[in-house]
Amino acid sequence: MALIATLGSCEKDNLNKATFSPPPWIQGEWEWDHTSDVIYFNFTSNDVFITNATLQSSDSTLIFSDAIKKGIASIKETINTNTIYEVALTTQLENYTYSFKKGDGTYIDFALNGDVYTKLPKK
Repeated sequence: MALIATLGSCEKDNLNKATFSPPPWIQGEWEWDHTSDVIYFNFTSNDVFITNATLQSSDSTLIFSDAIKKGIASIKETINTNTIYEVALTTQLENYTYSFKKGDGTYIDFALNGDVYTKLPKK
């Protein structure tokens, strides 16, 4: 993807750098009620957390910066601060692309691996 400053879009490969820049519109916690699991996406100004609220273990939260620091994943972040935030996570066994579209402040749209977008309410 080309860097197009006028559109506010950028891509950064966080393979060796454990920092993120989620745009202000996505910061906060969002809930995905997915089949038998409830997943929470928590975006701060410099990191991304994914928590499976259904699991009762210490492994129930994936912290993106920790995954990079521990060498278990490479992560590429693509940002269009006006409407889209996308994070591609690659491990030795699996690849995930988390795509988020700006909503009205009470929800965001989410798609996993290019699937159909679903609305996630703000928690």
